[in-house]
Amino acid sequence: MSGSRNGKRRDTGSRILRRSVLGVATAVPGLHFAAGALAALAARRSPALGIPAVIASCLLMFWFGGIETAAMCAAVITGILVSDARSLRDSEAAFVTAALTVVAAVLSLLDQPGLMSLSSDMLETLMPLYSSAGIPEGRIRALIDSMIYLSPGIGAFQIAVGSALAVRFATKGDGRGGWGEIRLGLSTAWLLIAALAAAAFGRETGYADATRAGACVLTFLSAPYGAVGIGVLSCAVRGRPFLQAAALFMAVMATPLAACVTVLTGVLDTWLDFRKRMMTSGFSGSP
Repeated sequence: MSGSRNGKRRDTGSRILRRSVLGVATAVPGLHFAAGALAALAARRSPALGIPAVIASCLLMFWFGGIETAAMCAAVITGILVSDARSLRDSEAAFVTAALTVVAAVLSLLDQPGLMSLSSDMLETLMPLYSSAGIPEGRIRALIDSMIYLSPGIGAFQIAVGSALAVRFATKGDGRGGWGEIRLGLSTAWLLIAALAAAAFGRETGYADATRAGACVLTFLSAPYGAVGIGVLSCAVRGRPFLQAAALFMAVMATPLAACVTVLTGVLDTWLDFRKRMMTSGFSGSP
């Protein structure tokens, strides 16, 4: 009996730890994602508790970051609750939530530069942080210039990741994941090809706006293609502790390389359908 109780305590402690880590991760792309997820979670459990939570979270985000942050928090809440009412899978709910949050962010640009269009003044606060890590000032300036250049794409990428984490946090345990089966069709592939063509055209003709537009779209597309790549790689390492350890080692020790491999895997999956091939060959690990 005591062993059963100890097992339940360990399971409870493990769930709380995973939940806490997921909550912290959700706040990394922006506090409005974590606040929106918490408010939506409260609204899903009890309307009486949810209404004050929604109002409080939006007001808090307005105080913290102005109209843009409050609008995106409201969009996160709306996306999660609408998706829950329609019983959408988490992957579909993330798409709906991200779309609403992008609309909220773009509308807020009517008043201010906002998340989707960074300026050097906004990024100047990063100088002491990177300097304390021993990075030369020239490299810091180059990084800031790159972030400003790609800021619309980075903002859209941030929204996509934050929305996916917020949905996962608010609906965790409902058994509606669907992440392992997410696929992107040829329509997204054509968008990828168009972005590559725009970047190449701008570089060859000197038309800077085309180059920047293509680069920003490619930056954003790394989010959905990365999600596909994670699904493929998860299928490949499932039930194989050695491969899981190797993947974790690569993710920690060679993060840029691991990220590139993951995104490239997601892109190639459009035509090669790796998971179907693994299932056919019997390579896919057991759940």
